[in-house]
Amino acid sequence: MGGPSDNQIYIPITTAQEFFDTDQCNQIIVLLTDSKQETIDFVTEEIEELFDDKVSVVSPTAMLNTISSMFSIMELFLAGIAGISLLVAGIGIMNIMIVSVLERTREIGILKSLGMKNRNVLTIFLSEASLVGFLGGVIGIILGWSASSVISLFLSAMMGNMTENGPPMGFSITPILTPTIILLAFTFSIVVCILFGLYPARHASKLNPVEALRYE
Repeated sequence: MGGPSDNQIYIPITTAQEFFDTDQCNQIIVLLTDSKQETIDFVTEEIEELFDDKVSVVSPTAMLNTISSMFSIMELFLAGIAGISLLVAGIGIMNIMIVSVLERTREIGILKSLGMKNRNVLTIFLSEASLVGFLGGVIGIILGWSASSVISLFLSAMMGNMTENGPPMGFSITPILTPTIILLAFTFSIVVCILFGLYPARHASKLNPVEALRYE
């Protein structure tokens, strides 16, 4: 609840009252027999009734629910930003590939006049889109990991965790990069590039060889 175990100790309340010569207490931690919600609600009601509702009872479950709801809202917000970013990136990739098709129209015409089939042209441009997605995934993972590391250090410093004797409140933010996240990043980047590169690739595969050779 309050921090690391190397700078705090727990003692019985009677021992604390004798040691500090006081009968005052501003916080009591109650250990329950189980973590069922019924037990938590029952103990909460009993404590409030015992102290005539003059105390506030906070359960770890309620705190976790609050934190979970906050993270859910944050995840939705980040998902919206990610969706907009993917859309903008996809449109940019499609524009780049359309320009590439226009610049290589004569080349496509020569290849098709030599016997290259439509599916071969389609495969070439989709392969280029996949390569762009792969390189974008590598760059994105590197930049994302670097940015998250810098942000975590900044937030840790803001919370007062960066001290010589270690984090006094036990809070630390550690970026996590797992193989699953890496795989998802590569999958998303490649799939987005293929989806938005499909239209330019199909356009290139459907070009008429004669018209493509006449293109200036």
